[in-house]
Amino acid sequence: MTLLVVGGNERMKRDYINLGKEKGYKTKVILNMSSKALKDFGSPNAVVMFTSTVSHKLKTVIETQAKKKNIPVIRHYNN
Repeated sequence: MTLLVVGGNERMKRDYINLGKEKGYKTKVILNMSSKALKDFGSPNAVVMFTSTVSHKLKTVIETQAKKKNIPVIRHYNN
């Protein structure tokens, strides 16, 4: 199973990947909007989005792709 983590803290990227590996997921992390964000999306089984640290544009792009491919999006807002 693959998991895509969108947003979060740059220093925590390695922790997101390791935590996913512990749970049995191959994990990709997209922290910022870039020209390759759409290419990096791929076809994960689920998307976890930290909405407080994601730009509106990146949020829209990821949600649109997930909807097209019928992939569940788990949103988390942290203060």
